[in-house]
Amino acid sequence: AMWRQIMSDWDRLNHSGFCTRRSLRDDLAQDDSLCIVVFGYGLNQNGSMKPELFDRLNVALQAARQYPNAYIALTGGETAGVKGISEAAVMAIWLMNNGIPDNRILLEKSALSTTENARNICAMLARDYPQVKQLAVVTSDYHSALAAVLLQTAATCSAAEGGQEMSVVAGASCYTGTSAGSSLSTQ
Repeated sequence: AMWRQIMSDWDRLNHSGFCTRRSLRDDLAQDDSLCIVVFGYGLNQNGSMKPELFDRLNVALQAARQYPNAYIALTGGETAGVKGISEAAVMAIWLMNNGIPDNRILLEKSALSTTENARNICAMLARDYPQVKQLAVVTSDYHSALAAVLLQTAATCSAAEGGQEMSVVAGASCYTGTSAGSSLSTQ
């Protein structure tokens, strides 16, 4: 039954259109049962952000303002050459500098792949935020389908292990002009 669910979600999310949406749709939960999951992007060697991560964060900031009661989960590990500097921490500083209160921001600072991003976020939500039921993905356009499918699969597995049911219901992405990977069926 779980595999049927995963394949059904794969099909649903692979044709979701998140890769062409620049903002979240406006009918999501207006409380803390919504979590906006922002996928990191490799940092420069000195720990600074690359332009694509700024683009993802601008989409995330718009989403955070659109849903002022949602959690914002930032996921990404230490990809710079600087020990202790993670994608998640650098993203958090930028969002706080742009007016997002730190009590809304959840940090996942160890993931080094999209699979780890998804698995670690779902584990954290199951452990500490049982009220979260809806997940929204924010990433780059070409990464959108993969991120959504992996996040939903991790959520389905987490629920099977006793965590709450969580569903990827929306997504928004920055535009990169890269079409490769926008649909998993092309892989």
